[in-house]
Amino acid sequence: MAGSSKGANTTPRAIIFDLFQTLVFFDGSKLPRIEIGGKQRPSTIENLEGRLAEYDPELDPLHFLKTIEALSREISAEKRASGREISSGERFRRALQRATQGSGSARSASLEAVADGLVAAHMRSLSGAVYCPQDRHPLLESLQQRFRLGLLSNFDHGPTAHAVLERLELDRWFDVRVVSDDVGYCKPSAEIFALSCERMGVAPHEALFVGDSLCADVEGAAAAGLTPIWVGKKDEDSGPAVAVIEDVTELPSVLQSLGFA
Repeated sequence: MAGSSKGANTTPRAIIFDLFQTLVFFDGSKLPRIEIGGKQRPSTIENLEGRLAEYDPELDPLHFLKTIEALSREISAEKRASGREISSGERFRRALQRATQGSGSARSASLEAVADGLVAAHMRSLSGAVYCPQDRHPLLESLQQRFRLGLLSNFDHGPTAHAVLERLELDRWFDVRVVSDDVGYCKPSAEIFALSCERMGVAPHEALFVGDSLCADVEGAAAAGLTPIWVGKKDEDSGPAVAVIEDVTELPSVLQSLGFA
């Protein structure tokens, strides 16, 4: 199905893509399963109970999971308000501190060491669950012949994002790759969009941005002067997006309808 479009003015020199849920996706069935309270559940951290016990033998894994879920929501709001990225390591350190607040248990390992171990396990599982549809490579190869291509991803662990790009052989298609954890800013802040355009050698009005988040990608890109295309639902309000596509494979036809092909 061809994407819907509103029309745009300037012929772009560059297309910048979001990464997760735009070009690549997570397969939850590939996540490890752990047993907590007698129940099997998917998790991104194998041997969670053992890892937590290194820091506090009395720390209940279910309590920790509830703590980090609540904290993650708080951090998301904090990032939106500040425009600054908060690393995965910082998130796990805060979660360990909050979950063990008031505990008198003796620590057999340092906060930093346990948090680092949790991050490594978490990212290893996440990375292994990421897959790339086969149609991405011919699409990017075709677009690369006409546009400069860039990548701009909100991800709180830069090494993992770059490793995913390399494993899936996507890195070769992009002139510039910007990950929020590497630069300290995150979408929808204008700073990270400006930085991406600067590194690509284009003005914001010369760049299209393609992403799945209406707030971070579409509204953020538009506020920074880029032209956004939303990977979303065509029957929903697309805000300032000049076009809506349900998958990036629709991009060539939309570019043609906008007069950019």
